Amino acid sequence: MLKAFQLFFSMMSLLVLEYTAHADDKITIAIDGGIPPYVYPDSKEGIDVDIIRKAAELGGLSIDFLVSPYNRVERLLIDKKVQAAVSYTPNSEYGAVSMPIRYWHDGLIIRRGVDFSRENWGNLKWGTFPAVEASLGEEIRELLPYLKTAEIIDNTPQATRMMHAGRMDAYVGDLVAFKHYFEGLRSEEGGEDFEVIQIYKPVPYYLMFVKPANRDAFNRGLKTLKDSGQYDWIWAKHILFGIQSAQF
Repeated sequence: MLKAFQLFFSMMSLLVLEYTAHADDKITIAIDGGIPPYVYPDSKEGIDVDIIRKAAELGGLSIDFLVSPYNRVERLLIDKKVQAAVSYTPNSEYGAVSMPIRYWHDGLIIRRGVDFSRENWGNLKWGTFPAVEASLGEEIRELLPYLKTAEIIDNTPQATRMMHAGRMDAYVGDLVAFKHYFEGLRSEEGGEDFEVIQIYKPVPYYLMFVKPANRDAFNRGLKTLKDSGQYDWIWAKHILFGIQSAQF
């Protein structure tokens, strides 16, 4: 009887290894939506979409996207409702972590003309993105007393509109997304301007995969994408030319 159980568990272990060792035919990836130019609202286009889609294709993966608010993305992966999800604070307990797909370029942005002397920090209306302390750590140590009570905004267009309307004085967040959206508002409506006070170190942005084999296939595709020069073209077409749709 003991040998029969041992044989059964050995066979089950082999089946598990077989399952995890091969990439899936098709997977669903949860991405943070509505932060142009990374992901454009109400569409599956943008820098993140183009990079992930093309790297997956080059790695032999067929994918689909599930666009979700960032605070729900990780839960979708934990609950196995998707096979991969984006993260800037990846946890290997939840999945196999990819190479960085890109970097967040965070900085401290203030409304132009606001009194940003240190003695006035407590009087400012602050905003920040979720998990800012985990992402930037020691770099924002002096700001933490104010950021702990700041309005948490996981949607850069919302933060941009608030500062544009004068309802926020200082914001810690991604400079690329903020400037991209702000320029559109300013050209249409005028309004408050902003200035960048400090630029922080880039924060890597990853994918977490349920199966390591899918992660490995994606990493191979991402490396090929970068080596071919297409990775740089994705950034150029969105940042320099404002082209939303993916054309290669």
